[in-house]
Amino acid sequence: MFHKIWVRNSVAIAAVLILIAIGTLFYLNAVSVANQRRIEDYRQQVGANSAAELWARSIEQRDPRLFGLHDGGFPGGVQFLEDTEQARRTEQVEGDAISITTTQLYQLLSILRDSPAAQVPGIVDFNTSRPANFQQLRSIIFACCQSQEKSTGTETGTTTGTAMKEQQERWLIGVELAESLTAGGFIIDELKRFALLQTLLERGMSLIESADLDFLENGAVTLARVASPEDGIARALQIETLVVMDLEEWQASPFTSSLDLRWYLDQQIPLSLDPSTETLQALSVEEPPVYALLSSVVLPLFDSIIEKSNQMSARLRAVRCAFEATAAQLRGVEWTPPTGVELLPSTAGGAARIHVIGSSVATDVYLPK
Repeated sequence: MFHKIWVRNSVAIAAVLILIAIGTLFYLNAVSVANQRRIEDYRQQVGANSAAELWARSIEQRDPRLFGLHDGGFPGGVQFLEDTEQARRTEQVEGDAISITTTQLYQLLSILRDSPAAQVPGIVDFNTSRPANFQQLRSIIFACCQSQEKSTGTETGTTTGTAMKEQQERWLIGVELAESLTAGGFIIDELKRFALLQTLLERGMSLIESADLDFLENGAVTLARVASPEDGIARALQIETLVVMDLEEWQASPFTSSLDLRWYLDQQIPLSLDPSTETLQALSVEEPPVYALLSSVVLPLFDSIIEKSNQMSARLRAVRCAFEATAAQLRGVEWTPPTGVELLPSTAGGAARIHVIGSSVATDVYLPK
């Protein structure tokens, strides 16, 4: 039988196909083993075995100089707003702000400071539901960035020294409320924090012209207690990476999904450990391969997220330095920019500006003339 050419050819082809199949199985198994080794190494690098553990660790090890994190549900504050007659939308209030007085803001801040510390959700996965308080908190922050008269619809058109001091106090309250209730969690939580922080920084830049030395120094200290957007995004990426690593879909077909998981790990691990523009540029920017079906779903749009965190970090630092520089000018002393920041002199009669080295000029902050 083996003297026939077609039989010998068929046996040879079958043998080759069997060897290819065996080799493929060995290769996929090796990839699967390598994936598990990388996952274990990653867990050691971030110091946690699960997303819940890392989330808890991020709360426990939070720098004590930063604002304390409080329960995002903020039940006492929600009830306070519901029970307050002024806590309602009115035609006189602009945008998304709610009508709220400075006294009520102080009461709200007191409730916040007495509210429970932030807790990790019982189950941390992509179905984890966070308290839906963002819209209400956003309205409060808008109110904090307005004068009491404008917030309550009783604006007189004049600004006294007392009214200006009240506006400054409202802004400081807004920074603490936003930072205490939104920091930590998933990427979406950090992006919500960025939205509130952007509003607060824009308002803060308009308050730098204040001649109140105490406020300027207090403003610089308050902004120093805001967590770095870059650090927040890094921790959020690490939490989400641990969630994805535990997805059951990777185990559904371990051999066929091993290549998919390897591609995900190649992209996600370096960036979550160092979420910088340089790392992003060093990674593959091409479309996911055809076998990376799950990776293409769970990988976020890195470029926009990294750019946003970089911009927010630079703007936060620039505004903080502007408060410090203006306070130094009022004290009559020279201000020395910290490492990574430069004070660019005025040109053509313009104002001097704070520039964070390596950031876009769009994040620069001009000092009062």
